[in-house]
Amino acid sequence: MSALVTAGQASGTAVVAWTGNGQVSASVRTPSAGWSSVAALSPAGQTATSPAVVMRPDGSAVLAWAAQRSADTVIESSVWTAAAGWSGPAVVSGTGMSFTGPVALGADGTGNVLAGWGQYSSSTGAISVASATLPAAGSWPAPAILATPAGTSIRQVSVAVNSAGAAVAGWVRKNNDLYGDVITRPAGGSFGAPVTIATGPWRPALQQLHSLPVAIDGNGRASAAWNNAYANASAQNGLAMPTT
Repeated sequence: MSALVTAGQASGTAVVAWTGNGQVSASVRTPSAGWSSVAALSPAGQTATSPAVVMRPDGSAVLAWAAQRSADTVIESSVWTAAAGWSGPAVVSGTGMSFTGPVALGADGTGNVLAGWGQYSSSTGAISVASATLPAAGSWPAPAILATPAGTSIRQVSVAVNSAGAAVAGWVRKNNDLYGDVITRPAGGSFGAPVTIATGPWRPALQQLHSLPVAIDGNGRASAAWNNAYANASAQNGLAMPTT
């Protein structure tokens, strides 16, 4: 077992998901029934990694993961509801790409779920950050490209969404050295242009700028934090920014 992720809400419903033997599995706890039997969710014949899970306000859950297939890697998703259990996996991302960072999920107050991930085109060499939003009632739309920055890889994508739908996404990219970028979306609006807020030297033996977690408050003020360690020195950094 590896890559264990959890999500829960005040009502007592909770989800735990993990990978094992190349497959994503999950169990759901409800106040009335306790923990369910384990459900294997990713299709056979694929290698599933990097699961992420988020709870919606209505008590349903959305789980997503990266699935390595014979020709490419895609982001897949399954939705759990108390009435129907887990849905069959749906492809969230486009095809023909390679996955370069864990998928991240966030939900707003009405149950719309934002997914973000990094990807790489083996045919063009271009890297990009992509996203898609699963509506509270509906299916995943075609993904949108948030950014196509210079570099060779995207890693450690994170997203956060407040109850009104304002959102922030952050990621670390390698372009010789390491760069931390963020992009924000106001409630009811669209994502703007990405902004680089952190840099760090690339040293394979160290873990400079290895993550860029983001958060957003009820007023739409987004924050990002990161650790930058080099030559046995480290510092915690943070930046808050409005989404409007």
